[in-house]
Amino acid sequence: MLAWMKLNSIKNFLVFLGGPQVLPVLTLVAGTFLGPGVFWQLKHSGLEEKKGELDKARQIIEFREKMQQDLVKIIEISNNYLAASSIQPDEERNSEISKIRLRFDLARDNFIHLEALVAGLENRPPKPPDINLIPPRPPSNVRVQIITPPQ
Repeated sequence: MLAWMKLNSIKNFLVFLGGPQVLPVLTLVAGTFLGPGVFWQLKHSGLEEKKGELDKARQIIEFREKMQQDLVKIIEISNNYLAASSIQPDEERNSEISKIRLRFDLARDNFIHLEALVAGLENRPPKPPDINLIPPRPPSNVRVQIITPPQ
């Protein structure tokens, strides 16, 4: 009896819509919307957007980890520089200090590049880092000369 009522209500619905000729049109519309149509494409595009956001967050985390490693390298290089520059300078020590400066410049440039990448992913301007951890050398061979004006 229940099946007859359902069948009867479907027939009434089709008659209300305009007869059984509407059935192919309804099938086409329902198939387009529920099949490979709009409904699934909307769901798929939403998933792709969220997947893109997750990939972006993952890249930001990876770049920040690399930035942290570069900061640790910069600190180690600065400590090496301080140790090397505290000893009386000679030619060998000066070449070692110049090598340390080159490593420092490379690590600083790498850090600045990673900061620019992170800023691009976060849609913000890059923050200029103030990385000058290597202190300047104290002056050497300083002479004081008194100049008297001619009279």
